[in-house]
Amino acid sequence: MEGHCMITPSSPDKSPAPAPTVLKVHLPNGGFNIVKFGDAIDVKGIISLVTSRLATEPRVYQQCYAMRLHHPGTGEMHWLHQDTTMAQVQERFEKIHPLNEWRYELRVRYLPLNLNQLYEKDKVTFYFYYDQVRNDYLTSEVAARIDQETAVQLCCLQIKLYFKDMPQIALDKKSNLEYLEKEVGLQKFVPKAVLDVAKPKSLRKMIQAQFKRVVQLSEADCMIKFFNLLKTQYAFHQEKFTCALGSGWSIPVEIVIGPDSGISYMTPRAPVPTQMADFSKVLGLQTLVSDCNTHRKAMLQLRVAGAAETLTITCPTLPEAESLADLIDGYCRLHNNNDISIWNRKAAIWKRFPCHCASSKDTKNDA
Repeated sequence: MEGHCMITPSSPDKSPAPAPTVLKVHLPNGGFNIVKFGDAIDVKGIISLVTSRLATEPRVYQQCYAMRLHHPGTGEMHWLHQDTTMAQVQERFEKIHPLNEWRYELRVRYLPLNLNQLYEKDKVTFYFYYDQVRNDYLTSEVAARIDQETAVQLCCLQIKLYFKDMPQIALDKKSNLEYLEKEVGLQKFVPKAVLDVAKPKSLRKMIQAQFKRVVQLSEADCMIKFFNLLKTQYAFHQEKFTCALGSGWSIPVEIVIGPDSGISYMTPRAPVPTQMADFSKVLGLQTLVSDCNTHRKAMLQLRVAGAAETLTITCPTLPEAESLADLIDGYCRLHNNNDISIWNRKAAIWKRFPCHCASSKDTKNDA
């Protein structure tokens, strides 16, 4: 009958469905989400579940998100490809560390070129990314290299966002500044490395003077200004990998991946990135592993439209090659506005990989 359904008792020989697994997914703002799931769900499904809780409306820039596995004890980090099932994730990484020691982190990894457009079309993702960059800045080692004046400018932009309706003269009052220091804590806005060397009285005066210059800025202007100012200190919008171009034992280069650089490389003699390929031109990715156990290397091959040969990048380890492949694959999905992966994730054995061992054997045979 319409509106009704029949419930058939399960056969006595069938085992009951396994209980769902509970996963704690950490967010950049210090919060977390608890997710219950079955083994069949993939990483993309977990990401969708968590992002759906950020706001009621769907994410326009859903393709920006990625899941990172972090082991706090060792500092190990692994990016999880969207099509990997959670059963595969657990099977692989429990062999390295106990599952309860791994920390799952939702991150924005694949960035659009225009952050203003991100703000206009998907404010939730924009704010998520701001929290992520801000938290990374306050906790990263690079903060120790930032000069005090820049740190104060960044601090005031954050204070303005934290206290949205604060009037211009609010920090002129000693009581308000003391409240900010004691009840909120300047460490929420200034890296510890800067606070450790700054003179408190001098720092207060600098904050008071600088805050008057940003108090009239809108929320969006504050965040865009924060990004632009921080970008002058370090390239947080890019990821870099020490690799080698080609399959030989050449001089290492630094592969640079980012929204404005595409797939580029730098050398000590050429510190300005040279673009090798644009994300829109990449047709396919393949990871390969050398068959020499002594000199184990991993490679990533890219098929690029218009190129006569495949672009080969040699990485020190397979996890690094996989991280690079996941990054390029994610940017390609973002540029193509789809969820289709172009990465063949089964790492093939490359027996033709040039190796010192092979050269030594040839020399002995000739002798």
